[in-house]
Amino acid sequence: MGVSREIATAVSENARLPRLLAVLLLATVPALTAQLGQPAPSQDDVLRQAETDLKNGHIEDARQSLTQALGKDPSWIVAHILLGRISLQSDELDKAAAEFTTALLLGDDDAKNAQYGMGLVLLQKSAYKDAVALLTAAVEAQPKDLPRLYALISAELEIDPGRARLRLKQFDSVSPDRPEISYKLGLLLLQHQMPREAEGELRRVARFVGQRPADLTSVVNLSTLFLNLAKIRFSQRDYWQALQDLARVPSSSISAQVKQEVLLLTGQSLIAVGRLTQGLEKLKEATQTSDSNGIALVDLAWAELLANNLNGARDSVRRLQAKASQTPEAGEITALVERESLPPRAKIPWSQDWHLNGEGLVCCPCRTPCPCLQRSTFAAALRGYRRLPDRARTLRQSSV
Repeated sequence: MGVSREIATAVSENARLPRLLAVLLLATVPALTAQLGQPAPSQDDVLRQAETDLKNGHIEDARQSLTQALGKDPSWIVAHILLGRISLQSDELDKAAAEFTTALLLGDDDAKNAQYGMGLVLLQKSAYKDAVALLTAAVEAQPKDLPRLYALISAELEIDPGRARLRLKQFDSVSPDRPEISYKLGLLLLQHQMPREAEGELRRVARFVGQRPADLTSVVNLSTLFLNLAKIRFSQRDYWQALQDLARVPSSSISAQVKQEVLLLTGQSLIAVGRLTQGLEKLKEATQTSDSNGIALVDLAWAELLANNLNGARDSVRRLQAKASQTPEAGEITALVERESLPPRAKIPWSQDWHLNGEGLVCCPCRTPCPCLQRSTFAAALRGYRRLPDRARTLRQSSV
């Protein structure tokens, strides 16, 4: 029995020998093929693999393959440019600048990609004048490239807004196949106090949203888009359009702050078009979301006054003083509510303008609303609300 077991073990071990030999032979294949002089991957193969790695998020693999290729051919311009792009995406500005500079010294490519990349580096380093020079050359090489135009406009806005405005015409003449870039440009123009130009870009994006909403949700924040459009229209006193834009703000997946902004602007717009009751409800809802927003409480107090609800206005002022007393308009609206609370006020018709002076309570004799204390009509009251500091200043100067 013992001999039989030994024989069986030996046979089993011998049976594994061919498999072991096969594994060893396979392991030596790469070394053997290298010794036999197998050709190295071509530059096109390396470039194709690097781009695939970048697309799949394998940044270090792409960097390694390109670096190895440059070890064999340091004059390969495309590899230097691609390495510069990788470093730029990783926010390694100095490394990116080194690669783009090398590519420029080697002559750049026909599309001026090295100049474009170096221009982006200088833009991020706030070297706007030098960035404009390089980005201008890049745009001249590819005048319909929207990312390049966006970068050039970004740099020109910092040093020559007039030139940037002219460049916008070139941007708008290009087929709008990249709404995410128009979105970024619209927000950038808002930061530079150019609401009219910003609205043009954002409206373009809004049209795309209406046509292909699923294509843009990953690259465009719809809440930011329509809230900013509503703010622009509100500032131009186009309250009906502001309400339409606010209605397109998604109600789901928005922060509490954005929700309060939407409610506040909706309330203000409703009041501006004469829908006082609906506007008042929106302002109340906005302050319920958070009563630490002083502007919302100021708006609510004024709306309560317009609705002839003095108790509600007093309550809003109390909350304002308790939660947000540092709000710039807090003193003005408090003074206005106090004035409306004076005992003689009840003797004056609500539609009659009035003020205090050294002789006591006096009605305004003018047939048209006064420029400082307008209260004869709803519209006049609304205009006075938009100039609340001026109203309160006049009140303090004329009151006793």
